[in-house]
Amino acid sequence: MGPQRGAFQQLVESQLVGENYVRKLFVSAPLHDIGKVGIPDHILGIALYHQEKWDGSGYPEGFRPGYF
Repeated sequence: MGPQRGAFQQLVESQLVGENYVRKLFVSAPLHDIGKVGIPDHILGIALYHQEKWDGSGYPEGFRPGYF
């Protein structure tokens, strides 16, 4: 969890949320993927792109504006 640790440290340093909250988030974040167990791949493929944004700032692909 190396890169994630850096992101969590930045949250703490930003003082937007408390250290205790970030610690709980760090521990619970890996549980996010557990719900994906047993879901058919074709459904997960659709869900993969739910973080894409119209302006291209999303992920995982960062589609350029006008793609959609």
